[in-house]
Amino acid sequence: MNAYELPTQTLNRLYDLELRVRKLEGRKRKPFLVVDEKYSKQDGLYPQAKQLVIEMGYATASLLQRYLRIGYVRAGRLVNLLEEDGVIGHAEDAKPRRVLIEDPTD
Repeated sequence: MNAYELPTQTLNRLYDLELRVRKLEGRKRKPFLVVDEKYSKQDGLYPQAKQLVIEMGYATASLLQRYLRIGYVRAGRLVNLLEEDGVIGHAEDAKPRRVLIEDPTD
């Protein structure tokens, strides 16, 4: 599991915890884990990813990689965004995720 598969709330808690630890240790550097909320919520390929999974009827990171010609990290991030917005369901083992809506304008 990588940082992009964790919920934003969990990432923010980790970030806060790391800041506290660095303060106690007297470190001045920035933390290694930085959550960029603006970037994670604004992906230019989101509309295409949404349309693709609705047309295909399922969602996987590899599907997005193949059709949108992107890397695994970005595809995983898009899958997470689609789940957060209720377009696709939760992960069930290694099975593709179910699409929960039929109309791309929803």
